[in-house]
Amino acid sequence: MKKFISLFLSIALLCVLFFACANNNSESDVNGEVTSESLVDNANENDEQSSNQLTEVPSGFIGIYTVDDLINSGNNEYGKYILMADLDLSEIEDWESISNRGEFNGNYHVISNLKSTQGGLFKHCENVENVIMKDVNIDYNEDNGDDWSAYIGAIGNSSCGIISGCEVSGNIKCVLSGKNTHKSNGETYNSQASVGGIIGYVYIDENKNDALISNCINNIVVEAKNNAQGGSLMVGGVVGSSSEELKVTECENNSMINVSQKYSNDADSSLSYLGVNGAGGIAGYAYYGSVSLTKCINRGNIKSDCNTGGIIGTLAMDVSSTTIDSCSNFGAITTTSLCEKAASGGIIGGCNVINDNESIANQIVTACYNLGKIGNDDVYCGHIAGRLENGMSISYCQYYNNGQKINITGTGEMYADNNEITLNEAKDIFPNEKF
Repeated sequence: MKKFISLFLSIALLCVLFFACANNNSESDVNGEVTSESLVDNANENDEQSSNQLTEVPSGFIGIYTVDDLINSGNNEYGKYILMADLDLSEIEDWESISNRGEFNGNYHVISNLKSTQGGLFKHCENVENVIMKDVNIDYNEDNGDDWSAYIGAIGNSSCGIISGCEVSGNIKCVLSGKNTHKSNGETYNSQASVGGIIGYVYIDENKNDALISNCINNIVVEAKNNAQGGSLMVGGVVGSSSEELKVTECENNSMINVSQKYSNDADSSLSYLGVNGAGGIAGYAYYGSVSLTKCINRGNIKSDCNTGGIIGTLAMDVSSTTIDSCSNFGAITTTSLCEKAASGGIIGGCNVINDNESIANQIVTACYNLGKIGNDDVYCGHIAGRLENGMSISYCQYYNNGQKINITGTGEMYADNNEITLNEAKDIFPNEKF
């Protein structure tokens, strides 16, 4: 009988321990812990990726099976390549970005452990799809080289083509020191950097092909410091900056962005009162041309010393047209008062576009949601737009106030058709999001 009781108690103890462990593993992963729910999600995601992988090299493509194959692909930058195996770059101490002006299909394979002091996987890329990068570690410091300008992105440092279906995770750090300058036509240009989780800088080449980023996810934490007086720092979760045309659709940023600078860009600066600075969950800064951001989501907390936006940080004065449609922000957006006229906005940080009444119709924000906390009392703040230089058409936008008192003087709110919603309404609209 004693043996039976002892056996029964041992079994009972094992059951208690088993269920306790199971309960711990099923708790929320708010603090980044691995949970049973996240394990199931990852398993489902891996299964889906594996099922989409091609097992044979398509006609016209060159298969990449090893790290050496990947490196050698840079010798024929107009080639068409497809990744046929997962690659681990951990044995390369400082990855040197390669160029690809042809096509690159990641084929849902994983490239892991890229470490670099220079930039991302590609120096320049034009047509990249289905690349998955994990444990990226890029640590750029201007003091380590002679370049006055840097473009940095995990997939590509710059792009003038189509980037689709890519996902990245890891860390990017960037420090501008002011060590290097550039002289052109009698003008001196100070240090600058454009940093994006996916692509650093987007532009249109001489062939005028479309530049588009679609269905990409950034899980990279970005930290950038501007220690250069008069320096420029443009940082976005998906793309750092753009010129002539910026098109981003159905992209997500899920990670923190933190941008700081040592010097204030005030009215006496050699640059404008804001310099060329901006931080956004999707895009940091648009120089000029057209901007189209549609169906994008930011979940990361964004903080900077200048214009800060949940979707885009700054629209510069020469942006000819803007369409921001069906975008949502869930992150906290914070701007310090270091820069004169700095602004925080749930969708747009600052819009410097100088419009007449006719051209205001070309600057459109519609059907956007802000569910994140915005700014502080020392800067221009708005639930949708932080600061508008002239005007903008803002319609059918909604926000959850979150108990905040927003100073709307000089912000987009006075131009906006947007409505406050309750927390319950927000949960009904976004049932899968955390509030």
